[in-house]
Amino acid sequence: MSFELQEALFQSLIHAPLLCNDLDGIPSFDRNGLGNSARPLKPCELNMEQKLGHLYEDVLLYWIRASNRYSLIAQHQQVFDAQKRTLGELDFLLHDAFSEEHIHLEIAVKFYLAVKNADGWHYPGPDPRDHWLRKRTHLIEHQLRLSEFPEACELLQSKWQIGRVVPQHLIYGCIFRPIDQLDAPLPASIHPNCRTGQWLYLSDWHRHFPDLDEVRWVPKPYWPITLTDFISQQLPIVKAEVFQAKASQRAVLIRHPLSGAPCFVVPDSWSRLSA
Repeated sequence: MSFELQEALFQSLIHAPLLCNDLDGIPSFDRNGLGNSARPLKPCELNMEQKLGHLYEDVLLYWIRASNRYSLIAQHQQVFDAQKRTLGELDFLLHDAFSEEHIHLEIAVKFYLAVKNADGWHYPGPDPRDHWLRKRTHLIEHQLRLSEFPEACELLQSKWQIGRVVPQHLIYGCIFRPIDQLDAPLPASIHPNCRTGQWLYLSDWHRHFPDLDEVRWVPKPYWPITLTDFISQQLPIVKAEVFQAKASQRAVLIRHPLSGAPCFVVPDSWSRLSA
C-alpha cells in the first residue's frame, strides 16, 4: 500500500466522522486525547489481510500507545460466567489520566445500505446477514453493558482492583443511499453528519454509466477513509469489466465516477438475501 493511503487510514481513526455519537446515553470516546505525535510507522507493522474491525483495533492501539492521556490496561479481555461459558469480550480497557476514570471502549467499523421495502426502510450491510438495527440492539443491550455484568465487575475488581468503569464507543462507517434516492432517511441513532455514499445493483450499472471503461476501486482496508481528491488518486484503477465480474459475486466499493462519493455496486441476488 502507498504511504499516502496508510497515512489516511491512521488519520481517519482520529478525524473521520463517527457513525453515531450517542447510543442510549452511552457517549462516544474522546479522540482528542489520542496521540498526535507518534513515531513513524513501518508498513509491515499492519496486517492488511485481517478483518477490517481487527485492522482498526490495531490502528487504535497504535494511537493509545502514543497518548499521554490514555493507558492500556487490557485488550480483548474475555468475560466468563460461573460455568466458564464466554459472555463476551471487552475490546479495550483503558485508564484516563485526566479524569482518573477507567473506560471500557468498544470499537466497530460498519457499513449499511438503505433499502426501501413494502414495510419501510431497512439497513442491511454489504453482507446482508448484518443489519444496523440488530447491531444497535446488540451494542446497547450487550456489548456496551458487558462491563456492568456481575461477572465482569468481579473480574475487574479481582484482577485490577477496578471498582467502576465507564462504557464508551467508537463506531465508524458509512450509510449508503440508493443512487436514485439520495434523500433516503438515516436509521435510528445515526449521526446526521455521518459519512454517506451511494449504492446500486450491478444490472443498473449501464443505465447510469453507459460509457465508463474504468473505475477507482476501493480495497476493503480503505473503506473507512474519506475519499478526498488526493486520496482518490492513490486508489487502484480497474477496468469496468473486471470490477463488474467481482460485483456479480459480492458487494464492491468504488469511487463514484461523478460525485466522488463511495459507491457500492451489489449483485442482483443481494436483494433476495437482504429481504
